[in-house]
Amino acid sequence: MNWFRWYTGAASDPKFQVVARKSRQNVAAVVAVWAMLLERACESRDRGMVDGFDCEGADAILGLDDGAACAIVEAMRAKGMILNERIAKWDERQPKREDVTATDRKRAQRMRQRDATACHDMSRDVTHGHEESRPVTHGHDRGEEKREEKNKGTPPTPPLGGGDGLGPVDSLPPEEADAPEPPRHVPDIELEQFLDAYPERARQPIYAVLPSWLAMKKARAYPGLPRLFDALSEWEGSEQWAKEGGRFIPSPQKFLSGRFWLNKPPRSPDPYANLRGKSFHEINTADYEARLAREAEQTEVRA
Repeated sequence: MNWFRWYTGAASDPKFQVVARKSRQNVAAVVAVWAMLLERACESRDRGMVDGFDCEGADAILGLDDGAACAIVEAMRAKGMILNERIAKWDERQPKREDVTATDRKRAQRMRQRDATACHDMSRDVTHGHEESRPVTHGHDRGEEKREEKNKGTPPTPPLGGGDGLGPVDSLPPEEADAPEPPRHVPDIELEQFLDAYPERARQPIYAVLPSWLAMKKARAYPGLPRLFDALSEWEGSEQWAKEGGRFIPSPQKFLSGRFWLNKPPRSPDPYANLRGKSFHEINTADYEARLAREAEQTEVRA
């Protein structure tokens, strides 16, 4: 049986709300399709790939309207959750070390304990034999008695080994070697979610955005993830971010330091603003006069 990781809080991840809004589906359908995509990626020969995902089959299994799963998958591609038909960050979040079964790990632990016990028994037999072969004399006994009288009132020396009198260190069970080491730095999970939802063209590594993120929180200007996601949706649909393939999209650092969520995207000028409220006759007259003026200008230029 194949297994994959499902992180706590994934079902309430705000980026699913963004995908739901863009695909015009509910969040429950988005989470269900995402789970099916993860299962597809886990069962694929090249783990992480979701090419060949059956959207029509997903609609039938989940009871969705025709085309709903396809719309959700396309919205996930637009958000960078699927890159080149592969789950983004699959290798990072689904490490191969968990493919080792628990039976293999337990067998390796028992072998280590058996070897440690065998070494301890061997050293104990050698010590016991040495004690039996050591000659005992009356003079040696008298010397021992004198040392005991001299050391009266002195606290006993703790035994070698674990310090609790249970035996040498070698007799203690070995530590579990398969336990993963804790990460040296645990970044802000909300910052990771914000960067995952940011347009892929302008994304930055987390260490480049972290100072602005911490400064925003220190200044108590943090509006919360829902407000940030709403602002991202508004700016992504603006003409400024869409022109020239997203060339003018600011970096996440500038988005945070400039507090873009406080401003609305600029709207393009309305070419018919001057004509609103006028009658059809007035509009035709103004258009006719403008055309006469252009023709007069062209005549002067030719002359």
